[in-house]
Amino acid sequence: EQQIEERLSGSEQILFDALKTAIAGNIIDFSALDYTRIDTKLVNNIIDTTVKTNFDEQLFARFKNELDKGKSLVYLGDNAGEIV
Repeated sequence: EQQIEERLSGSEQILFDALKTAIAGNIIDFSALDYTRIDTKLVNNIIDTTVKTNFDEQLFARFKNELDKGKSLVYLGDNAGEIV
């Protein structure tokens, strides 16, 4: 968690990079079935690759616009299924 906070603290687009990091978390979770221990190098590689991947910036702009209009955000994680 602290490493993620450190990664994001230097971001110029923290929300955009945080969303990408959340996507990386889902990728890591999905691959949890293949590993019996955490491979830190693999985890960092997945995060680095995902954060560097180009995403639809127009879609993000629409999301941010809607987010700016709202008063709260509910974030639901769906990560439990992959590891059960």
